[in-house]
Amino acid sequence: MKANSRPASNIFTFVLAALLSLGISTDGFACSAVAGSDGAVVGGNYDWYARGGIVFVSPRGQVKSSEVTVEKALAAHWVSRFGSVTISQFGRDFPMQGMNEAGLAGMVLVGDSKYPASRAGATLTENLWLQYQLDNYETIDEVVRHAGDLGIKTLSASLHWFICDRSRACAVIEFLNGQAVVHAGDKLPVAALTNTTYDAAASGYQNWRGTQEQVPEGYDSLARFIRLAESGGRDVKGELDDVSQRGLTAVQTVFDMEQRSFTSRVEDGPWVNVSFRDISFDCGSMPQMLSLSVGTWETYNHDAVVDLFTRGTRGTTGLGPEIQDRILKASEQISCQ
Repeated sequence: MKANSRPASNIFTFVLAALLSLGISTDGFACSAVAGSDGAVVGGNYDWYARGGIVFVSPRGQVKSSEVTVEKALAAHWVSRFGSVTISQFGRDFPMQGMNEAGLAGMVLVGDSKYPASRAGATLTENLWLQYQLDNYETIDEVVRHAGDLGIKTLSASLHWFICDRSRACAVIEFLNGQAVVHAGDKLPVAALTNTTYDAAASGYQNWRGTQEQVPEGYDSLARFIRLAESGGRDVKGELDDVSQRGLTAVQTVFDMEQRSFTSRVEDGPWVNVSFRDISFDCGSMPQMLSLSVGTWETYNHDAVVDLFTRGTRGTTGLGPEIQDRILKASEQISCQ
């Protein structure tokens, strides 16, 4: 392994802070995901300027629809096959990271994309895509087989996804030129993802290996991908720290694929453990929530969710007050089959 000496990116942090203070939106947030060397754990950084994250429970047997963000004729409808636990700044069922009771876990990362066109009766917005997978599928094979089933309407972000299952299989799911592009098995030589398309990151990594250069410094997408690839998943928490950005890494999470549990924290906060053994996924009344800043389960708190959602959507496009209100109302309604 080549030597790594990486100073803090003070200039980048200063410029970004200045942009945010002016209310200017940016896509330059450095989310990262990596699987452990044996696939037993999977971790991710969610990078965003808003601090905080809330853990939500989504029950099995819940009747769901994408009508909250997609016009009625296009909206997809489904009933959750599995219960799940997710982490979000945008309300229940609109996750950045999450895991279902079958042991399928996934993470959202900003990345280049061109989503498939909307389809009558089968369209989601990108912020619902991960929840749909957790609701419906148990394995990477299922996710891959159904990756192209839905149209995706852009609400506010260009995304790609890193997903793993209990068998320790992982996949990167991207949508490029309107088609699903999947990297899994032999097509996923490095079980990691940053913000570059996977092909570009893997190619850049191989080109770098042919040089005599040191492990790259800084927080650009390729530099982080190379550091994750070189670390090899031997210390997932340490690797997440290495590619995190002070002031921007809002949430760090490490999933235990076999135990169906995870540990998560907000920046510089204590790690909070969540075990599925302690959670009921029966459909019914509104489940409790867990603010990572507080660290304990509590009764669903509408005001706390609104506060985090408002902060988390500041400066974004497509998530104005009307859509925010619709998303929050939908996240607070549970209709059982």
